[in-house]
Amino acid sequence: MKIGSTSTSLLIATDLSHVLMRQQRLVNMFADDREDALAEVITSFTDSARQTQCHVMIAAGGEAMRRHPDLAVLVRKAGWDYHEVSGWQEARLTWMAVKDAVPQMEWIVDIGGGSTEFASSSEAFSVPVGAVRQESVTWPAVGRIQHPVLIGGTAQVLSQMVRTNVIYVSQVEALLAELAAYPERLSTLDALRRQIFPQGLQLVRQLFSVYGWDYVTFHPRGFLEGLWLAAHGESEGFAW
Repeated sequence: MKIGSTSTSLLIATDLSHVLMRQQRLVNMFADDREDALAEVITSFTDSARQTQCHVMIAAGGEAMRRHPDLAVLVRKAGWDYHEVSGWQEARLTWMAVKDAVPQMEWIVDIGGGSTEFASSSEAFSVPVGAVRQESVTWPAVGRIQHPVLIGGTAQVLSQMVRTNVIYVSQVEALLAELAAYPERLSTLDALRRQIFPQGLQLVRQLFSVYGWDYVTFHPRGFLEGLWLAAHGESEGFAW
């Protein structure tokens, strides 16, 4: 179970090619009601895990959980082996999961709700800015991060809206202009995603500008799959 800043996800699998169950619930972990909302999701996911007779239940969280570590008590009480993961570790696990599926890629950029992770074979960074939390920061490794694989909820919705996994800066700019003129295009999204996606899209546009990208490639894997690999001893240095 991955407890992200805006989405909490469950993955049960014998291996990543044979997924038994995948579930996702959108929960704003920066909201005042985060404890009650998270407790409800944990109960649901725990029931799902037990119904599939899953005996290994590993959980970890992103930036919001790092800022509210007391919430880990809820997870452990439900029977999950909860691990505190630093931003650097989150970036590395995410990179390993995507690298496993896309061997030729070098950099990943994961735009989450509360933080943005960057990772390559030799470097990893976590910046406390995301689709929910936006402020002025110094972006890492400017000039060295080219043609990355972009992942996370914002990237997934962007890919769906432009109907391609290869996304050019012109498409991002065109979508920003279209949403400003026709905000009803967001009506098909969940209420929370509808609220935060425009901010996440602005962040994507900022990253295109900072790094001079002409295009990025979206991939659906991320931190969740990295946790699965770690739980099975398949991520170097993260065998739990």
